Amino acid sequence: MNSEENIQELYRHFRKHPCIATDTRKDVEDCVFFALKGENFDANNFAEDARAKGAALVVTQRPDLEGRDGFFYVPDTLKALQDLARFHRRQMAARILAVTGSNGKTTTKELMAAVLNKKFKVLATQGNLNNHIGVPLTLLRLQPGTQWAVVEMGTNHPGEIAALCAIAEPDYGYITGFGEAHLEFFKNLEGVVREKTALYRALKSHGGTAIIDWDDERQRRHTEGMERFGYSFAVHPQAQIHVEALHNGPFAGLRFRGTEIGSQLVGDFHARNMAGALAAGVLAGVDLLHIKAAIEDYRPANNRSQWIRRGDLNIILDAYNANPTSVRAALESLRRLPGPHTAVLGDMLELGPDAVEMHRRILQVLAGTGISVYVIGPLYGQAVQTLGERPEYVAGVFSTTEDFIRSGVFHRLTSGSVWIKGSRGMALERILQEG
Repeated sequence: MNSEENIQELYRHFRKHPCIATDTRKDVEDCVFFALKGENFDANNFAEDARAKGAALVVTQRPDLEGRDGFFYVPDTLKALQDLARFHRRQMAARILAVTGSNGKTTTKELMAAVLNKKFKVLATQGNLNNHIGVPLTLLRLQPGTQWAVVEMGTNHPGEIAALCAIAEPDYGYITGFGEAHLEFFKNLEGVVREKTALYRALKSHGGTAIIDWDDERQRRHTEGMERFGYSFAVHPQAQIHVEALHNGPFAGLRFRGTEIGSQLVGDFHARNMAGALAAGVLAGVDLLHIKAAIEDYRPANNRSQWIRRGDLNIILDAYNANPTSVRAALESLRRLPGPHTAVLGDMLELGPDAVEMHRRILQVLAGTGISVYVIGPLYGQAVQTLGERPEYVAGVFSTTEDFIRSGVFHRLTSGSVWIKGSRGMALERILQEG
């Protein structure tokens, strides 16, 4: 049986049981269970458990289970999941909008989905399930009535965006921007650009449309010769949407066609995330007042620019991820908030051999800003040492998040504004959870 026939037969099972499961620790009853194999796990070892727990069908790459009732043998379960997702996507009428970028892609995805949901039936990536497993799982949630799907695509190795686009076959795409992220694998910023713009190349190959920031020279250059629609803060002559950033207090805002759009997003850098959602809404024909309502009602969660008030202290919990680009933007926004200003910065991970130098540059940016900083992690620790005598604005250096929590420093901050920012591996949200 060739692979196309294999996928069609598998699809018939999926249509009867439109539920996908990959973890026997969760509910698998009446679902199609994919026994995926990773670097540190192999669900094929639990294939029979999945069937015993009520899975309608178990897709496995164990040859000894081939032909047994309730089991479906394939040479590679991950590839089968991805092929099934692509096949299902082709049966559905939904327009696929892919979102990627170094910073802000999850927030932008959520904003775009909220805006489009004002007029259409919308599916969006849950949380940040944006990789080679998460994207197929999202696509397999498409239903006949779904009109738009906003699919987040993440990457930390070359070739991943191209592979995800080959599965999702997006009709529209948006790149939030290009930052110094995952340089351990992409080597430099141009490597990041080359990886992210695979989305544009995929769109161009089948006549898709890029939603772009016309003020970004890289986005303009890499979308030449293809359909594009986008916004500009700098009155770029080719932009379809001209917006103005508003600076009203700590929250990002826009003005478009005389209408002011507020938000619950702390930091001016979120204005571009809002503009991307605005552009998607205008392109899709959503009424401007509905776009405004969707953006203003959105409340960030999951440690992404969360605004927390503790007495006279403003806390911005931005601990989901960090890279040099996003940290610099956060520090610039912190300066606009009520003082005194404090930053709690955890290590930025996956930056490669120049990681200490990049941390040192962040510390240099802080000089003369009036921001006091507490740094956490070995990379920041080494960066401080390269500065010679510790600068006065570096208020404390801690090896781990636990060390910082035990110090009690955070609870001695009683007024002004503090921005907590670090890579996911630093788990800086524990600073609030444990105190």
